[in-house]
Amino acid sequence: MKYTFSGNLILTLEILLLIFLPEFIFVCFNTSSVTVGLLLACVIVIMFNFRKFKINIELLLILMFILVFLHLISIIIYFKTGYIKPLLSLLPFYFMLIASYLLSKKFIKLSIFEIEKITFVILNTLFTVGFLSKFYDPSFCNYGLLNKPVFPISEPSHLALAINIFLIPYILVTNFKKGLFVLINASLLSFLLPSATLLISTLLTTLFFFLKKFIQKEIFYIIIFNNLFNLV
Repeated sequence: MKYTFSGNLILTLEILLLIFLPEFIFVCFNTSSVTVGLLLACVIVIMFNFRKFKINIELLLILMFILVFLHLISIIIYFKTGYIKPLLSLLPFYFMLIASYLLSKKFIKLSIFEIEKITFVILNTLFTVGFLSKFYDPSFCNYGLLNKPVFPISEPSHLALAINIFLIPYILVTNFKKGLFVLINASLLSFLLPSATLLISTLLTTLFFFLKKFIQKEIFYIIIFNNLFNLV
């Protein structure tokens, strides 16, 4: 498939929106969780891609089964324990599910070369955010009240988790120079933040990096689709 810069730029921005907006809303408006921001980010993604929303009967049945199951479990939990949060979380889950589906429709049409380009941009954006946090201490939108803000993310551990989503998939498909570049940045950032989560992930990724010739590249699709669903 021919590499289309504009289309993949939009996809890259959509993923960055899903990473940054929930964190920004969480800090700026002092919400109880990132759910509000994540819901807003999913709505924006859906609005940009709604024309591409097509669903077949088999997928519809599967989704209905999942939703009915989740509703039943949430209702049982509520009547057994009085805990209503799982039931209230179902509404945002609908939007997250649709946004995940729409993004997966885009990704499945891309070549590994295109996904590598997108992932490289995302990783470098996250690295830049991490490095800048050591030189810039924001004081607006409640960020000044945080112990270790990493604008627009609330804390280093959340940045580390975002990086971890893309680190191993990228290493599996990129060349040696780019892979080494990413690993060096991840290692430096893990000590600079500091973040044990990112350090452990970098060590694991380094192992994959030197063993990747024994790993079939098709596994990349499985890993990145799973990680994207976790992200959304």
